[in-house]
Amino acid sequence: MLQSGTRTRPGIYPVLQDIFLEWTFTVRTPASITQHDPQHTFLLREDNSLEHSLNRFWEVEPVEQSSMSKEQQACEQHFITHTTQQQDGRFVFRLPTKMNPKQLGFSRLSAERRLHAIERRLEREPELKFQYHKFMKEYEELDHMEPVKTQECRQPCYVLRHHGVFKETSTTTRTRVVFNGSANTSNGLSLNDILQVGPTVQQDV
Repeated sequence: MLQSGTRTRPGIYPVLQDIFLEWTFTVRTPASITQHDPQHTFLLREDNSLEHSLNRFWEVEPVEQSSMSKEQQACEQHFITHTTQQQDGRFVFRLPTKMNPKQLGFSRLSAERRLHAIERRLEREPELKFQYHKFMKEYEELDHMEPVKTQECRQPCYVLRHHGVFKETSTTTRTRVVFNGSANTSNGLSLNDILQVGPTVQQDV
């Protein structure tokens, strides 16, 4: 990368040009010089400092791992203890809760209201309705979810609200279903509120 500043002298003297890491050295030679001209000699001097600078530029410095909080340690240990692999290769794990799930309030009514709002929109747009139902059917066939057989859960449960994100300009998937774990229940708590937050596994850029 060339810098704006240069060092030069008029006439036939060499020119120094400032670049990003080093300086370049250029000099004008007569056009009559050929490869076999015995009166001119070219000297190439290897500069290891440039190679060293480039290596330092591209090296990734090790990032010191910050100490994890007690909650992050507990979450990581929970993941190690409660993660199992099924015969088909898929992994199953328990949600890492930091408080008793019984503290969650009722969520079914708000989830039903959201569902009815989605259905009203889909009735007006048949193509979106087809894509939405196709996505949900695929989730059911993959055993990511299953129908609730009874009106009320037999144990403390959280009815996960969902809504669609529609992108007309997408060439692959115009409809994407988003599950909202941050929706509050009747007492103001959400599923996300009672879950532990684990450590960040990727390094900061």
